[in-house]
Order: sequence, then C-alpha cells, then structure tokens
Amino acid sequence: MCAGWLGHCGGWGVTCVGVMALAGAASASETELSGRLSRVRGIKVLSLTGSPRANGFARGYLMAREIRATLAAAGSAIGRFLPAGIDAGAFAPLMLSRVARPAHDRDEIEGLVDGMRAWLGERGIVMEHLGRALTPDDIWCLMALPDFGCSSFAAWGGRTGDGLLVGRNLDYAGKELLVDSSCIVVCRPENSRRAPWAELSLSPLPGASTAVNADGVFIAVHDAKATGPASARGRLRGFVIRDFLNAVDGASPLRAQAAAFFRSQPILRGTNFLVASPTAGAFVVEYDGNRIRERGVTMRTPSPGREWVAVTNHFRRRATCVPCGRYDALATALSEAPTARPLCSLRDGWSMISRSAQDSTLLTAVYRHVDATVLVGFTDGRTPAHKREPVVVDLTEVWKAVSR
Repeated sequence: MCAGWLGHCGGWGVTCVGVMALAGAASASETELSGRLSRVRGIKVLSLTGSPRANGFARGYLMAREIRATLAAAGSAIGRFLPAGIDAGAFAPLMLSRVARPAHDRDEIEGLVDGMRAWLGERGIVMEHLGRALTPDDIWCLMALPDFGCSSFAAWGGRTGDGLLVGRNLDYAGKELLVDSSCIVVCRPENSRRAPWAELSLSPLPGASTAVNADGVFIAVHDAKATGPASARGRLRGFVIRDFLNAVDGASPLRAQAAAFFRSQPILRGTNFLVASPTAGAFVVEYDGNRIRERGVTMRTPSPGREWVAVTNHFRRRATCVPCGRYDALATALSEAPTARPLCSLRDGWSMISRSAQDSTLLTAVYRHVDATVLVGFTDGRTPAHKREPVVVDLTEVWKAVSR
C-alpha cells in the first residue's frame, strides 16, 4: 500500500501513486486506495490492490490519458461497431436497460471517472464527440460494444510433454483505432487467501478478456451466437471473468466451480470461455443468456484420452456446430498422432496459435504453466499481433507487483 504519497519505489523503478495525496476532496473511503504503474519488458503493468472503487480510482488516475484517448478514438468511429439498424442515440438507453450492474462494478466505474477527473480536471474529461463531460454511463456503453472473434487452444499431458500450454488470439475489427493502451493488469483480490491474477489487455478500461492467476487458472473469452432469447438483464463478460478469478480456489474441482459460478451469473452475450489449469487440463464453458437451456451453461469437455481443446466462435455442444476454418486448422494440428513432436516451448505454442490468426488479430499470447511465462504480442495498429516480434514476460515478477 502506497497511501498518502507520490514517489518511486525500488525494484522496477515503479511509479506508485497514493490516492490520498491525489484525490483532493475525496471521501474518507477513498483515502485508503492505491495503485501502481510500471513497465516490464516495455509493457505497461498496472497493479491494483484495493476495493473495487479503489481500483477504479487508481486506474482512472494512472491511465487517465490512455482512457481518454481510447474513448475519443472509439467515439469517432462508433457507427462501425453498433448493431445493424441502431444509431448511437438509440444504443445507449437500450444497452443500459439490459446491462446488469452489480454494486461493486458500479463502484469501480464511478471510481474510474473520479480518478480521471482528479488527474485531468473537469475540463479534461469533456469529450468532443459527446459535447460534455464524461460520465460512468458512457464507460458502460463503450464496454458493451465489443464482438470478439478470437481463437484459442490448450494442450497438456503427452501433447506437450511438460505441463499446460495455452495459446490465444484476440480478434476485433478496427485495429487502426487503437491507441498506446496495451498493458498487463495485475490484481490481488481483497480476500488475500485467493491467488492474484493478471490480465493481458488492449484497453485501459476495466473488464478482462484474457487472464491467468498465480495458481495457473487461465481463462479467455470468445463470442458465440446465442441459442435463444436472453435474460432481460445480463452482465458484461469482462466483469464476470474477473469475479470468477477472484472466487476460484484450489479446494474444489475446477469444472464444478466453473459450472456453478457461471450459472449464477446471467450473461448478456453468447460466449465461449476457454478455462484451463495444470490440474484440470482444459474445458470450454458454452454460455449465453438463454437460462431455459441448462441454466445458461453447457460444459464442453475433451473426450477421454484427448489432451487438447480448441475453441473459436461457435458452440459445439450447446448448439449444432457450424464449419469454422480457424477451428479446423487448430483441431487438425492438435490431433496429430501421439508420436508427433510435442508442443514443448512458447515458440511451439506461438506457431500453433498463429494457424488461426487473422489480419484483425490484436493480441496473440502463449502461456506456459511450468515456468509461469507468457509470450505476448500486441498489434501496433498496422501489423496484426501474430506477425510482430513477441515479448517473454515472467509472471512471477508480475505477481510481486501486488505483494509489495
């Protein structure tokens, strides 16, 4: 905790910001909040260790300029990302009426706007495309937009010869609109008995799409077409992922935890979650707002003896699966005979996941549990992530960022 001061800590030359010194007329509850911004191998690392409001304020303060630039870029091209037949004026009230916003999520977004205001001032949060100051509702609307393409795989046992290996592409149109906001967000849950987790993010906004915790539980999101009418209100996936990582423990089987947790959280969009761990292998949570069908969740597990899982943007158990060339490319390569060369290294994983990458691939990452490393590449707005030179990040160093 770095409350009450603004300075530099040792180690990475980390910039630590104490919110007590920055919040001005902050309430008493805000004076205990803190966050930390650093770099690892040239990648920004945002470390968060407080309550939802504390984390929101620290994020908003430390990444105020990146958040503002992201909002401005998205606002200038909002029409490209809206559902067919809906204009920007109609989208906001429609989406806000459908998004379930638990108190801890609302607190975080409100804290984020307050943090931005504390750094930029009231005039600094006036957005040109809005013609007024930013509000929490504007953040909610932007976070409800994405439709992720994405593809992932996980392999273990004999297929790797050395523990769990996971590959991941995050695909989304509009890479040319991205600002310099890619980062790793690392968070220590308020309940210190839970493992800290890290998110590989292209956005400075809250909500995870690709994340792993210190126990090796990995999760990634992929869009899928819903199977029927959705619940009247549902949560955003990025918040659900983070709540899952904050709740999961090593005392119960991971599949059972996942099924129970996601059934307790009505979701707004059709989604495939790849979930993997060194003890459970991997499985896919096929998940949408149709609560009539298996209470919203169908678990797709590998057939007996199969030591790999692939996932793209269609349900394979929850609905009749449709052809997908990206899925076929991964499945064909992963199902090679056991005598095939194992996927032993991060570079092996990179070669495998690149088979399903596209020009719209914004993030490519490979996670190797045995040495807690991740090979990660972010698009620069021109070149897709899988064609850029990736960086190796030692996650044990990332976990230390929230232990200080």
